[in-house]
Amino acid sequence: PDEDENNDGTGEDDEDDVTIEIEQLFDLALIKILDPLQPTPILVGQDVTFYHKVCNQGTLDAYNILVVDYLPAEYSLNDPNWALDINGNAYQTMPGPLAPNTCDSISITATITTYPATGSAQNFGEITNAQDKDGNNMPDEDSTPDNDDSNDGPVTDNSTDGTNGDEDDHDIET
Repeated sequence: PDEDENNDGTGEDDEDDVTIEIEQLFDLALIKILDPLQPTPILVGQDVTFYHKVCNQGTLDAYNILVVDYLPAEYSLNDPNWALDINGNAYQTMPGPLAPNTCDSISITATITTYPATGSAQNFGEITNAQDKDGNNMPDEDSTPDNDDSNDGPVTDNSTDGTNGDEDDHDIET
């Protein structure tokens, strides 16, 4: 050691330890798209397939990601991987883990049962819940996971950055 250094046996005076705590974030986003291979136009009696792309924008693995598809009245579920609730909404759980900075997709197929009065039907999807590795239900960093289609602000299709108050765990496809 240099004679000018003050060495009292516990360490040199030219080094210090600093402990910083890294904040862990739980942040999932959903993008809903029409299957790129889906023939259009889609006629009454035909099937339509959508994808729910779930992306982990946080720093923690996500598990048991519950996704809801708010099927329009003109659609009938035609997919054994999804379950219907009493309101006609379809649910599926993505078991995970979904690692940070990755995405995974699940598809849903429905049959068009009647022609929409407006000529097109809006179909929304949303993340309703997700857990960490210990099974804890986690609050999302920038949205409120739930199964309420009316409380997610103005919806911007395929947006995952919260623009204009659009919750990034909720998306639309027409």
